[in-house]
Amino acid sequence: MNDETRRNIATLITDEDSDARRHAAEDLGSERGLAAIAALAAAIQDANKGVRDTACRSLLSIGGPGAARAVVEYVASREIVTRNLATDLLVKIGEPGVPALLPYLRDTDHDVRKAVVDVLGLIGPAVPVTPVKDLLADDDSNVVVSAVEALGNMRNPGAVPALEKTYERCDYARPEVAEALGKIADPRSAAFVRERLAKALAGTGEDPLALLGLVEAAGALGDAGVVALIAAHYQAVPAGLRSAALHAIVRIAARTGAGYPRLADVRGTLLAMLAGADNAVAASAVAWLSTMDGEDVTAAMVRAYGASADLDALLAPVLRDRPEALGLMVRALEAHAGPTARGKAALLSQLVLARIRFIMRHGQSADDEGLIATAFDAVARAWDEGDQDTRSWLIDAMFRLDGDRAVQFLDAVLEQPDPWLRMHVIEVIAAIADSRAPVYIARFLNDEDEMVRELADNLLRAKGFVADEP
Repeated sequence: MNDETRRNIATLITDEDSDARRHAAEDLGSERGLAAIAALAAAIQDANKGVRDTACRSLLSIGGPGAARAVVEYVASREIVTRNLATDLLVKIGEPGVPALLPYLRDTDHDVRKAVVDVLGLIGPAVPVTPVKDLLADDDSNVVVSAVEALGNMRNPGAVPALEKTYERCDYARPEVAEALGKIADPRSAAFVRERLAKALAGTGEDPLALLGLVEAAGALGDAGVVALIAAHYQAVPAGLRSAALHAIVRIAARTGAGYPRLADVRGTLLAMLAGADNAVAASAVAWLSTMDGEDVTAAMVRAYGASADLDALLAPVLRDRPEALGLMVRALEAHAGPTARGKAALLSQLVLARIRFIMRHGQSADDEGLIATAFDAVARAWDEGDQDTRSWLIDAMFRLDGDRAVQFLDAVLEQPDPWLRMHVIEVIAAIADSRAPVYIARFLNDEDEMVRELADNLLRAKGFVADEP
């Protein structure tokens, strides 16, 4: 150990200046000696957050078994900040830290056993199964549940027999056992889940949480036989669990290519799933509802649009193809005015455009023409509240809906004397693909403001037009 390292260790341990301790912790990040690592591990208890954070970064930079051995003892700390930092570091160190963690699975403190098995579960498949399986017989229920969850994350089929016994023995751990078996996705685990689900659906008095765990596990496993099983007993499924059952069916259908069974009273549950906060469940609702006709379904899809980008990606092509979608989207666009709804207005404008392009490719009726005119009015009303990105979409929408009216609208907007507004509109118009855009930009080559003229000229040249050529 050189003198500089000794000084940094001494500073980190004893200096009263937190900045000095922080700099020492940073400098020790390049060391590999045991003394430096031990000092850094002790520094995760420092009273100063900056020192703690720097010590954690240095320990991660060092990594390996040495850092794990130094940190693992702090999992037993009674200070929650220290304990959380230690467990987080051990998760990030990962597989090299497993040997340092395993002895603590036998610690006399159940909180330590739980914390360590949680870390091992997050490290995952690299962890040996046997020491974790042993905790399934622990006398603390929280430790048992954590061990079950860890085995699920480890995804080792060797854990299945022990998990099956735990399901039978520990009622409180059944939901977690079912989830773990679904993650392991072994033929034996699939058979067990299917068997227990059949008994539960047949009315054996299974706890609702355990039933939920079995249903969700069945969905994760993609067992095609479960679809018929759920369908046969669907009316017996508690109302609060029906969305989980339908979600499982959709997941299984996606994996196996199976169709959706005919179930009574399913429409209302699917609509409720679509309106819920869980995006994965809502996505399953979209998949099933897209096979159903009806304005109520389309209206629910329009209401759900904008909740998340992933859900929008599923909804957009479905709504584009539904005949009643345009009228519902236009009405929704009219209803979403004002600054608090500008994001929804922009998204609906995009959706309206997609539906209109579809109509124009496949022919339109007189009713569609009226809706397109109404759509233009709704889009134009959103202009005043729109930010720059929103206005880009709105102008694009107006040109696509009715180019002549778009020009009239923009002429009215640009009657205002502010040259910065004209420049902004020119930039937005230049970004759209409409063939009339360059013609409109050219109108500003003779603007009274030099900046506006210069911008128009530059944008036209960028598009391949030269101002002094016809």
